[in-house]
Amino acid sequence: MIQPDDDRAGGGRDGVVAVISDQLWRDRFGASQDAICAGVTIERAPVTIVGVMPPGFLGLEVGRTVDVALPARTVATVMPTFPFDDRTSFLSILGRPRRGRTLAASIDLLHAMQPEMRDATRPTEVAAPDWLKAPLTLVPASRGTSTLRQHFEQPLVVLLGVVTLVLLIACGNLANLLLARGLARRPDLAVRAALGGSRWQLVRPLLLESVVLVAAGAACGLPFARWATRAMPPRRW
Repeated sequence: MIQPDDDRAGGGRDGVVAVISDQLWRDRFGASQDAICAGVTIERAPVTIVGVMPPGFLGLEVGRTVDVALPARTVATVMPTFPFDDRTSFLSILGRPRRGRTLAASIDLLHAMQPEMRDATRPTEVAAPDWLKAPLTLVPASRGTSTLRQHFEQPLVVLLGVVTLVLLIACGNLANLLLARGLARRPDLAVRAALGGSRWQLVRPLLLESVVLVAAGAACGLPFARWATRAMPPRRW
């Protein structure tokens, strides 16, 4: 696996190392154990494979899969047009809390460490009061990270509420139609009851109509739901 010493410009003792996805390991290397510690070339740069990701791990960002993971400081070696230094500020930091430590306790610890982090990471051209002045916080990342989720989660929840309301209105209209049809068939039901028909014989045609409607709706809705599920970004982990 990737070690802390590997995260430096030019790579560590073994040069630039990488961890590949399970899918890439199976497709390109035939799930062979010989792929571990094997040398490959990525963008004309020699890279050593040191591990394979778990089969269910697709990456940290929802909707974007990862096939090759490199230490951050070695990315510039593989892709020279992608600069990375101590001033890079677009990275997302993820961590695993110590077992038994609550989220509130972890946030308190982060707040206690923030002054030291501010002094250690502040660029020289940025004034001290303007750097990391907002309190840092922690959010659960068990479902992965997503900038799209942050921007569109609330509008999508509102849209889901509107769709649910429209669906309830449609169900109410359908129930009214069935009720009106039942009222129109009262004379027919009365004749059947007068001829000795049991309650089950009277209810059976109505129940059969409802089952046919439900089956027709399910036959149309299930394929659409299956297609929509495949169109959605994969879940993390």
